[in-house]
Amino acid sequence: KAPVMNQAARQKERAIVKKEIDQLRSGIQTLASSAAPLGKVLDYLQEDLDSMQKELENWRSENRFHETAIKAEESHMEKTLEPLRDQLEDTEHQIVDMINKINTMKMQYSQQRHQDRTDVINNEF
Repeated sequence: KAPVMNQAARQKERAIVKKEIDQLRSGIQTLASSAAPLGKVLDYLQEDLDSMQKELENWRSENRFHETAIKAEESHMEKTLEPLRDQLEDTEHQIVDMINKINTMKMQYSQQRHQDRTDVINNEF
């Protein structure tokens, strides 16, 4: 009877080991089937990151181009405006001079009228 029990115990042990191996195999298959899509996601993620990095560099390059163009345009505009600013300043000085001359003439006219009245009054008496 002892060898039969040993054999029965071994069969039971084999069944348990086989069941554990089957469970382990099933777990590994589940893990493998889950890992494959995850690997693809990681591949796509890297591609997306590369693409976004290239796009960022393109935007930065375009930004530098436009900054340079703006600076060049500002410089050209300053050079164009400089003579006009000088001309405006000269014109403003001329206006101030003319206003001063007009005020001087008004004052002289007023003094002359006053003198004329005084002369008229003095001649009448």
